[in-house]
Amino acid sequence: MIKVTFLTGEYPPMQGGIADYIACLADHMAPLGVDSSILIQNNYQLAMNNEQLAMSNYQLAMNNEQLPNPKSKIQNPKSKIYPVIPNWGWRCWPAIAKFLDTHQPDVLHIQYQAAAFDLGGWVNWLPWYLKKRRANTRLVTTFHDLRVPYIFPKAGPFRWKSILALARHSHAVICTDRENTHILQSQLAISNEQLAMNNEQLTMSNEQSSRFNRQSKIQNPKSKIQHIPLGNNVEPQPPPNFNRAEWRAKYRVQNDTLLLAYFGFLNESKGGEELIGAMALLRQQGIDARLLLIGGDVGDADPTNIAYARQVQALIDRHSLANFVHRTGY
Repeated sequence: MIKVTFLTGEYPPMQGGIADYIACLADHMAPLGVDSSILIQNNYQLAMNNEQLAMSNYQLAMNNEQLPNPKSKIQNPKSKIYPVIPNWGWRCWPAIAKFLDTHQPDVLHIQYQAAAFDLGGWVNWLPWYLKKRRANTRLVTTFHDLRVPYIFPKAGPFRWKSILALARHSHAVICTDRENTHILQSQLAISNEQLAMNNEQLTMSNEQSSRFNRQSKIQNPKSKIQHIPLGNNVEPQPPPNFNRAEWRAKYRVQNDTLLLAYFGFLNESKGGEELIGAMALLRQQGIDARLLLIGGDVGDADPTNIAYARQVQALIDRHSLANFVHRTGY
């Protein structure tokens, strides 16, 4: 049995793609003999309490009005959840180290997205810190994107260096995007070459030189960084008793209407404004096009999504598309 702990900023019932990804990954790894656990900030308990309260209120309404029984967003508790991280500032280091000393997982798998860790940079240097403590746990980092943390005003190049530090000091790295894989491999290789040049300028003993060469082999970015694309977390099957015409009518969409669908949170990296612009062009050309936004607007992790969602809504209003854009909700 292999023990893997996922370090994450979100997990169901919190709304987020990474939250759902980890839950699906843990479920699929269990039959392979992987004992998984979740290490997360202590505000996770608040999300759990809110979810349980919402389910209790819905249960009351269901009893009174005979409403259909909803599926809770709380996952089947196959993974042990440890909401013991006080925050994602400097205090996360000793809290994570204490957890590793107590539970001793074989692998700590960092699910990295800057927004999920409050845009701070402390998680980026966690592998460096744990190596200094000579922790036995192997460190794996999955980069869901390469967005840099904020850290502090005018941090400048140090923000990107924190991304490289997270990759360099992890024993293995996964990128979910092929382009990001190539970027990280090339940048880490350049960084390693600079490090080697700096060391060559120093007078090193044979023992020091040998140790540096061993480290260079371990940190070869071509071998330690792998591209593993995200799997599909949506079952490609319609729900029971699905009726296409009835479903479209629910959103005032006729059978011959061109229905565009956007799945996921609104984020400036995903082309929401371009989609609204395309929608406006179609309507201007006399095409009966409508847009269905599937899922929540902003999620729990990235605060910048709120401002971007407002930008998209302003664009919808500017093109007078409010009557042709529909939302399913989370």
